[in-house]
Amino acid sequence: MLTRINYNQLLERLALTAIWLSERAQIQTAGTRFDEVYTNVQEIVRRFNAGEIEELIAEKGNEEIWLSLTESDAFSRIHCALKNFDSAKLPRKALKDMLGGPLLPKEETPNTAHSRNILFELELAARFHEAGIDVTGFDDVQIYLHGSQIGIQCKRPYSEKGVKSNLRLAKEQIRKKHGLLKQGMIAFAIDKIYETDRNILVVNNQFEIPSHVTRYTNDFIGKNKTDWHYLLNTKIMAILICMRYICHIKDINLLTAGFQFEIFDRGMSEQDGVLLHQIKSRFASKYQSPVIRAIPGT
Repeated sequence: MLTRINYNQLLERLALTAIWLSERAQIQTAGTRFDEVYTNVQEIVRRFNAGEIEELIAEKGNEEIWLSLTESDAFSRIHCALKNFDSAKLPRKALKDMLGGPLLPKEETPNTAHSRNILFELELAARFHEAGIDVTGFDDVQIYLHGSQIGIQCKRPYSEKGVKSNLRLAKEQIRKKHGLLKQGMIAFAIDKIYETDRNILVVNNQFEIPSHVTRYTNDFIGKNKTDWHYLLNTKIMAILICMRYICHIKDINLLTAGFQFEIFDRGMSEQDGVLLHQIKSRFASKYQSPVIRAIPGT
């Protein structure tokens, strides 16, 4: 799915998010990464309306400008999904944690990546909400669908070397945290691995986007599907592959944010297949995302 709103609309949404964080969630944003993003978006709007956007890019650089725009979309999406939650049920610690950390992904270290890891969890929860699936908890994400409570453990590996250790940790967390649940899933955000959080994908037209984006998800699946096939925990019904990216579409001169979501179905049971088909159908209608069925032994 591509984000198609103008700078002024994005600023309006971010302003509402700032008010909601302060007044409803009772979280102060001063001095946080959110504050840096908000300040940048305000400046983007001011300079764009004055016809000075190229000068601003020269001053701050492409990465800071475009990163601020994509993070604004994530923050605003989370606000829209959670704004009607009862105040007592808001995941305040997670909301507070997501606001910190360095502004630029290239400045992250394994010790400072926590904030964007939490941002991924909350954004994924928001996208399930957008797709019409009930979000019932935030540890990491719990959803309710057709009578089933499903727990999702979210991982954002810092590098390819960390994928296997993240998989082991998620498997153990599902075993411990979701003991009362019949199904679990593991969600990997791969934008850090493939640096789509900092590099702009340039295409001639929007029809070229799927082939460019799926080469990353296909590569990730190809490298890891054997490990996913042979997980012994039968509660783990699927692996979710998520990737945010920035895209410049040349023929319409549009710079936009995109989100790729794929499901690797472990084929554990017919009931799991029905649930995954429902998730796939709702996400496909919202985000045009494929489902990939695993065939054991291949």
